Parts: sequence; C-alpha cells; structure tokens
Amino acid sequence: MTLAQWKALLSCAGDKPLPLDLRHAVETFPTIRTLFSECLGHIVLYLALKFPTPRRVFETAWLERREEEACLRVFNSLQVVARTMHSLPNAQEASEIGGPLHAHGWQVLLQKMFIMRRLSAEDVGNEVLVLGNTGTRFSLCEFSEQARVAIHAFQALDACLEYVFIHGAPVSVPDWKQTATILCRAFLEHKVPGLTGGYGTYCTDWLVRSLLIPFMRFENVYRLAITGATALIDLNGPDAKNKRKVEMESTTGETLAVEAFRKVGYGGAPELFTMWLCLFGSMCRSRKKWARGVLRVPLVQKKWPRGVLRVARVEK
Repeated sequence: MTLAQWKALLSCAGDKPLPLDLRHAVETFPTIRTLFSECLGHIVLYLALKFPTPRRVFETAWLERREEEACLRVFNSLQVVARTMHSLPNAQEASEIGGPLHAHGWQVLLQKMFIMRRLSAEDVGNEVLVLGNTGTRFSLCEFSEQARVAIHAFQALDACLEYVFIHGAPVSVPDWKQTATILCRAFLEHKVPGLTGGYGTYCTDWLVRSLLIPFMRFENVYRLAITGATALIDLNGPDAKNKRKVEMESTTGETLAVEAFRKVGYGGAPELFTMWLCLFGSMCRSRKKWARGVLRVPLVQKKWPRGVLRVARVEK
C-alpha cells in the first residue's frame, strides 16, 4: 500500500479505513470485554501488545490457564507470546500494522514487565528467542517480584476502566479529553509499565486511542462531534511526532479544527486527524509534491518552538 493510498483510506469514515491493529481492537472489543470482565485492566495489557498475532496468542494462552492464579496466569500467557513470536518472519510481523509505519511495542512491553530480557553472558544454557527485524536475542525470565508488581499495575486499572465504561463512550472532543485525562492519571498513579508519560506522550496517547475508539464503535459512536469553536490543539493524538500540529494564520490567533481540516483537505473523523496528519506531513516532505484534491499548503521546512510545524495561509 502506498502512502497516498493509506492517506486516502484514513480520510474515509467507518471501520475499514482503520489500520489493522486498531481495526483488530475494534473487532475484538466485545469479546475481550467479556473475557476480561473479572479484571478489566487486562484489556489494557491485551491492547498494549499492539499486533493481532500476539494478542490472539495471549487470548488463547489465557483461556488455557483457567486454574492458575491471576498474576501467574498473565505471566505464563505472556511467555507463550514470546515463544510464539520467536523467529517469526519479519514480513509477516510488520504487515500486521497495516500501514507504512510499524513499531514492535510488544517487545518493549515484555521487557518492561520482566517477561523476557536481552540475552547476556549470564543466560548460558537458557532458552534463546530471536525476535524482531534485527534478530535481537532474548532470554525468558523466571517469575519474580518485579514481574508481579508490573502485572499488578495493569490489574489495578480495573476500577478506572469500570468507571469509564459506566460513564459511556466519548461523543465529543471535550468528552474524549476528559476520559483520556482520567485514564492517563490512572496509568501514572499505578505506574503501569510503558504508560507513565502522562497525557500528551506518544505511548500513553496511543493506548488511549486504542481503547477509546473500540469503545466508541462498540457503543455506535463513529466519530467525535466538533463545533466551529473546537481548537486544533484539542485534537490530541500520538502520531504527530513531537506533538506536531498544523497551524494556520488566523485573525483570532487560534487555529480552529474545522479550518485546519478544510485547508489540508481532511474529511475523516476528528479522533484520527493526528494519524492522518503524520502521514500527510511525511508525504509532503519525502515526495515534495501535493496529493490530488488537496489544497496547496506550503510547508515551511523548519522546526518551530515545541516541535510545531507551521502551515502558512493558502492561496486558492
């Protein structure tokens, strides 16, 4: 899939245009909400694995270990994930992300949770796993207190997710921001591995989006509502590097979301705008040409304070 095709898909409405990892989360949300009903925090762990394959493996391993204590059940299921991903062909793994960008979040997650570690001289004779594009070698860890603490951090999210689900899916940009703030505070309070950066950081924002969009679809909310007063800065998301936003010259001094959408030719859901914007920016910088049907927006080739990429007013 070319970058232009991917951009076009993200501009559409509905579930099919979503990248595979997010679409998979939407499709499986009803199942995992029931599967992990006894501890909703496991939903966050499941989503954090990112790729459909490790998610499916985790779900299967979880179901096969009904008699185990909850914490040990999570640990053993994640070790099954690591073993299954051993020497998995790179093409198969990378294709699951569904677009031109891919990151192997599950590898980092399993290390942060003390499920596995990079192979060292101390691991002589241990089982060796070869994972990822670079063929990095890992060794499985023994169950430890560190692993227990990491697993308990996810399990401690149960009450927070129960509150979010009872409160209902966000239907507007302010609703999204309020719910995201609640989730981010819980991640920080419980020191959830990989999610302690707070609101506005990549991994945290990515997980929030991976949870809220499936929840919205589950409750038949297919796009957030915005008004003419919704500011562009309110459209939070993980994909614009360094929180890159599009800024227009404006008489009010504040860029409005509807104005930004019109200027760059975006017609998709507001909650997917930063995903689209990241790809749009990459296309403009790498190809140095404009996509058909998009107004000519002269990008200034320099970074402004706080990583903001400014876009000058267009001439029709």
